[in-house]
Order: sequence, then C-alpha cells, then structure tokens
Amino acid sequence: RGARARPSRAQTERFWGGWDECYPRPPEEQRCETCLGFARVKCKHCHGAGRLNYTDEPLLPKGVRPMFCPSCRGSGLAACDACWGSGVKRRPVGFSVPGTDGEA
Repeated sequence: RGARARPSRAQTERFWGGWDECYPRPPEEQRCETCLGFARVKCKHCHGAGRLNYTDEPLLPKGVRPMFCPSCRGSGLAACDACWGSGVKRRPVGFSVPGTDGEA
C-alpha cells in the first residue's frame, strides 16, 4: 500500500466549488461598506495576526510558543460589526412618522 498523492488546490476547488461558490457575496448594491460583502474583518484584539505575542513578526523565535488570540481563536478574522457577519447592509431599525423632523 503506497501513499496516495494529495489532490491539488485546483482539483479540490473544481470538486467542491471553492469559497466563492459555497459562500457567495451579496450583489454589489447590497454589500456592506465596512467588509465589502465578505462578512469578516480583521480582529480588533490581535490586528489580524491571530496571536498576541510577536504580532509584528511573521515567524516566532525558536522555542517560543504562540499565544493565540481568544477573541478570534487564532484565525485573525472577526465577524463584521456593521452587518453582524452577514455581508449585507443593515437597514434602519424602527419606524419614522411622516411630517416630523425626528426631533422630540
């Protein structure tokens, strides 16, 4: 029994459809301005690094273990606050009374 070769990324995307096919972005006019319809933004705590120590270094020094960000669990991404992670613009909540300026 020999080891099987791993499928290439192109073969995998052809079979599974890739990220854009599984998670399509909303139409241009409905996209959130903050995340551009991707529903994810950089984590505010680790600034997208995924870890809290040596965030400005691409690799950790020898012998140092990473301290993963508890907020994003090491992914570096967080749900967008503006659209609540949906990728679609949120509409105003509530109602408006015709003929008023909105002042109390």
